[in-house]
Amino acid sequence: KKAYIKMIKEFTGKGPREAVVQIMGDEVKITAFDALTIMENNLICQKKNIEPVKMMRMQAYESMSETLAEAVSKETGLPVRLSRLDINIKKQLEKVEFIIQS
Repeated sequence: KKAYIKMIKEFTGKGPREAVVQIMGDEVKITAFDALTIMENNLICQKKNIEPVKMMRMQAYESMSETLAEAVSKETGLPVRLSRLDINIKKQLEKVEFIIQS
């Protein structure tokens, strides 16, 4: 959890208010709450900016995907790869899922 928050903060300039990490079956799920930067929050005040902000956040996670997977692997001792991103800008909720590789 701490490593994830730190990585997001270093990449975007602001970390999430809270993050929850779950290991269930062959998945590691991280849910982040309130991770948008001040600029992103100001942009989404106009509805036309919601989708571009979402795409930018998706691109950020894709850029960090290998580093995030390495951090999750190091913390859990399990080899993982990014399997799913779900970003809900309106709810300020981000879900990052990794699948455990055998």
